[in-house]
Amino acid sequence: MKKFSFLMVIFTMVALSSCQQEQSQLDFADVEGKAVVQGYVYIDKGYIRDGANYVVKSLPAEGCAVLVKVPYAKYDADAAAGNKFFEGVCDANGFYSIEVPVGQAAITGVSVYTRPIVDKYYDLINGAIVEKDASYPEASASVELECGKIYTAANIYVQKGVESPIMTRSQVVKLNGLVKEQYEQQEYISGSLETKAGQRKVSQTVELAVTLTNSQYPTEKIVYNITTNLDGKYDLSANLYDTWNVANTTVKVETKAYLASVTHYYQEKNLYYGTWTERSQNVSGYYDSKTTSKYLSAGDLLIGTKINDIVLIFTPDKNNNTIYGIGNYDVDYDDNYNRIYKSVNPLGW
Repeated sequence: MKKFSFLMVIFTMVALSSCQQEQSQLDFADVEGKAVVQGYVYIDKGYIRDGANYVVKSLPAEGCAVLVKVPYAKYDADAAAGNKFFEGVCDANGFYSIEVPVGQAAITGVSVYTRPIVDKYYDLINGAIVEKDASYPEASASVELECGKIYTAANIYVQKGVESPIMTRSQVVKLNGLVKEQYEQQEYISGSLETKAGQRKVSQTVELAVTLTNSQYPTEKIVYNITTNLDGKYDLSANLYDTWNVANTTVKVETKAYLASVTHYYQEKNLYYGTWTERSQNVSGYYDSKTTSKYLSAGDLLIGTKINDIVLIFTPDKNNNTIYGIGNYDVDYDDNYNRIYKSVNPLGW
């Protein structure tokens, strides 16, 4: 009789509380209490057409798997480490509803998160929509569960993960420019012969390094090594990465230094007559490297762009040339302190 009465007491306790559970073996079928976790998931799809325009938009994440993660210890303090997962799938509206076993005690610190997915993303590049596959890492929210209650989690927004740049380069922008040399020139002005700085076409072909970079992809760059023609002109059809927005692209053109010579004009004084005579000499040296840069625009893809002219500065080799008239006291004056050479020195030597 005592045995029967004891069993009756146990059955009565179970009937009185549907949320009481037997957890010693973590048999979730014995956990009669339930709670429901529900909510909405939206996925960042990039630029979506909205009437006549494109807008950045997140859409319902239809078919996205959603997990509720509950540590085993929430059911049994003596349970081994680990988690129990309860899974659902979002419908066409991005809505999910997942039933989770809950005992008499509330469960706090429960994580609701999405599985990583791969989906289409629509990027706006140079005014055109480009469809590409994108990876979306998990996103999460937190809830607290209590038997018999429905919990609506905060909306989950799944954002596109960091992606590797697309390495195809079908975008072409045409570049052209001109390299000139600075030199000394003489010309008659109002009947007088004057010496001044001038610009001329290069004395040889010039090697160039053309570097294209994009501010959105700072670790990537494209370098072309090209050569001008004998007139100093260059033309280049540069292939850009398809992910590059041209408006964020910079082109830098750098010349390589080369040996050359220029004619230097000066005057020599005849101390007896006190008159000055025009003279000239060939001065060897080099044209140093020089750089110019330009920001590109979307229109450059259509019609190309001209890079700023580069005017190279001549540097004389003073160790191997005696240059007259530029103010070197040991050269321009005789032993009696008479100046015998002078020059306008238009290149600033």
